[in-house]
Amino acid sequence: MLQVHDSAARWRSFFEETCANEISTLAASWPSHTAFVSNFSDIQAWNTAFAELILEHPRATLRNADTVLSTLCRESGYEADPRIRVIGLPPDTLHKLRDISSEEVETFISSEVI
Repeated sequence: MLQVHDSAARWRSFFEETCANEISTLAASWPSHTAFVSNFSDIQAWNTAFAELILEHPRATLRNADTVLSTLCRESGYEADPRIRVIGLPPDTLHKLRDISSEEVETFISSEVI
């Protein structure tokens, strides 16, 4: 079973294996572009258990993703500090704002707000 403290190593592997070129492009365009966008389905296809960990512990895992992104940019010679944006969360994570319960606090959910 994956643990939150393993997420930095998982993010590094994911980034290096699936999107190294996109990260280099983002780093080169910093600060015009400040976010690296990753589709949840890509993460899930790469490692289902890791995707589940992100949903269950988003704060720590996404913080680790930001740290790894910055490290990869520095290793490429750029002083960029991008943030990750995960899009395309599974439909079962979509909740109406008024229906969010205390059990869902600190989990990764989405909400349509107008």
